[in-house]
Amino acid sequence: MIIGILDFLNKYSDAFLAITSILALIFGGSWLNTSARKMKGKLDYDIARNYLKSVLSLRDAIKSVRNPFIDGSEINSYLQKNNITPNEIDNTDLIVYQERWKNLQSYWSALDLILIDAEVSWGPEARDIQNGLDELIRELRSTIFLFINSKESFYKHKDSFHILYMTNSEDDVFSKNVNKEVEKIREYLKKFL
Repeated sequence: MIIGILDFLNKYSDAFLAITSILALIFGGSWLNTSARKMKGKLDYDIARNYLKSVLSLRDAIKSVRNPFIDGSEINSYLQKNNITPNEIDNTDLIVYQERWKNLQSYWSALDLILIDAEVSWGPEARDIQNGLDELIRELRSTIFLFINSKESFYKHKDSFHILYMTNSEDDVFSKNVNKEVEKIREYLKKFL
């Protein structure tokens, strides 16, 4: 009986080897596809998480820039950092908004780096979805420039005051617009989280 089985295997070994190879290719390919999908899903999740985290940090930096209260520690920090005396300061508003803007700019730059990964993985829509937020930041930057360089013009434009200074009321349209843009981005990223 064993001799019969060995004879049978010897006679058909090439066929068994071919079938085994085909099955290995099928199952191996299936495993590779599954692994690739899992890795792509993890990559998308990581990019989306970092994207959202950067957007939320940027939102908070915008709030910080728009804070109407200027704390003396902001000016003191600048004085110490630059090793100057209070008598050497011409424009405290310039100092405060320069420092606040540097902070916002660092978050904005960090978001730009993440957007490169997002655009590579998801296409141009990943970058386009946050154009509205970029536009609001540019509007804020222009308003700060106007405030620092031409207070006369600044106070002539009713909207400038409401862009520069955050309020805790329901009438803060600029904050509402920022939050609307952040929610639009969050909604877009949900499919990856």
